Amino acid sequence: MSQCAHWELAGVRVVWRPLRFPPDFPASKPQEKGIDVQRAIDLVTHSISRYFDIAIVISTDTDLRPALEWVARRTNPGPRLELETRRSRTSNRRIDVASPRRTWCHSLDHDDNLEVRDETDYTRAGRR
Repeated sequence: MSQCAHWELAGVRVVWRPLRFPPDFPASKPQEKGIDVQRAIDLVTHSISRYFDIAIVISTDTDLRPALEWVARRTNPGPRLELETRRSRTSNRRIDVASPRRTWCHSLDHDDNLEVRDETDYTRAGRR
């Protein structure tokens, strides 16, 4: 929660969802449940209410495509959509959005991610 508190002090509205821990944890990773559905709902409802001018969606999850396409087709004129996905030597996880409106998709590679990474130590030991 220290990271969320840090972001909130910087003016970011943080909405978090708890992790679910499988019975064989730590052998299996904890999972976020419902976050993709919540992101899709927020994207559609906030675009209808004109809550934002631009939506920057950072994801490689193609499950978000229907919500992105709905916003691009049904809210014209409406918010501009931009996507950021990950690119590697073995994969280009681009999300193509079928729409008459232009949707930008930026593919960042490992070096790009190193340039924008957050090196803040959010642990109690790292706080001053």
